[in-house]
Amino acid sequence: MDILQPIKVTNSAGDIIEVCDYDTLLSYDADVYLIFGMRSFGKSYGLYKYCLQNWLIDGSQFAIMRMIDDDIRPGNLRKMFAGIATWFYEETYNEKKLDIYQSSIIAKSVDGKEIKRETVGFPLSLSGWMKYKGNNYDNVTTIIFEEFIEKKIKLSTDDTREGYINNLSTIIRHRSNVKVFCLANTVRKKSPIFDYYQIDMKRLVKGKPALFQEKNG
Repeated sequence: MDILQPIKVTNSAGDIIEVCDYDTLLSYDADVYLIFGMRSFGKSYGLYKYCLQNWLIDGSQFAIMRMIDDDIRPGNLRKMFAGIATWFYEETYNEKKLDIYQSSIIAKSVDGKEIKRETVGFPLSLSGWMKYKGNNYDNVTTIIFEEFIEKKIKLSTDDTREGYINNLSTIIRHRSNVKVFCLANTVRKKSPIFDYYQIDMKRLVKGKPALFQEKNG
């Protein structure tokens, strides 16, 4: 496969930034994407934009997962989405603002005297997987697992795998229209997620996408 290069786009402030080329990645039509590398590659920005564009087009929602509950506090998530929030506001003709709560990510707008709140996405932690089991995520078509390679270990290997599998099961259930993106700002090649998917790290070349397929297809 060809070397994957970032694409250059202009953000809402008029600055030219590099963004991960998701169009090329999506052309591989994989179910799960594991994307990791140095910061400033536009991995999160490009993926958040992809999710928000899907919501604007057809109402498709997304879920964003982190390791522990503290990672998904509204204040922490607001920092993560700060870069794309301005784009979203301008993309909706200055009508909708992103607002983040404990259990949902909202597009908020004002219709006359009424404040309208529409659910765009859901934050989940791996450590809290049990409390999400009864929730409805039928409109979620994209799952983002941020920082799937830990610099500072927060969960054991078994707890990481258990939370990851159970959250995916809760969201996806029996559907086939959900894609999973695991992102990390590091080049370390060790993670319970690699082990779970039986990825042979020796086959990976920096900057070159590799497509793995399980024996059952």
